[in-house]
Amino acid sequence: MLPSLGAPENLLAAFWADLYTPPGTVFYQYDGFRLIVEWRNGVVPGQSGIPFTFEVLLYPNGRVVYQYLNMNGQTYASVGLQNEDS
Repeated sequence: MLPSLGAPENLLAAFWADLYTPPGTVFYQYDGFRLIVEWRNGVVPGQSGIPFTFEVLLYPNGRVVYQYLNMNGQTYASVGLQNEDS
């Protein structure tokens, strides 16, 4: 659960779990308005199934948006954020 003293002080957790992303499957782009970071075809080691694809959108005003294309029914990862004041 977040916030947590056991987590890093400044954390954006779009999918906080053991996630393996093969080389060349994490992308980023600044479109002049926001920074987009995408994890494409990540998998949880030891589990089979459809790979996970999701994005984090970071806006200059501090807004954070998480978008999920496919999480394969995943239910045990933490999702959230915390800062050093949490």
